[in-house]
Amino acid sequence: MNIAIHFEIPVQDLERAIRFYEALFEIVLERAHIDGNEMALFPLLDGVAGCSGALAKGRVMCRAWTAPGSI
Repeated sequence: MNIAIHFEIPVQDLERAIRFYEALFEIVLERAHIDGNEMALFPLLDGVAGCSGALAKGRVMCRAWTAPGSI
């Protein structure tokens, strides 16, 4: 069985999404610029099972139904 190791949630309003997820999960997201995209990284703790993830705002983000092939 394959497991998820990373996820990205596309957002239009990054600051609003950061406030929402920080309040929902009681965490602090780390802001970053990766490959020209504004992102907010979910915390990943050493020695704790789980996957990494991020909120992503940028031109490369698209709606699922416009992406070619499997996503």
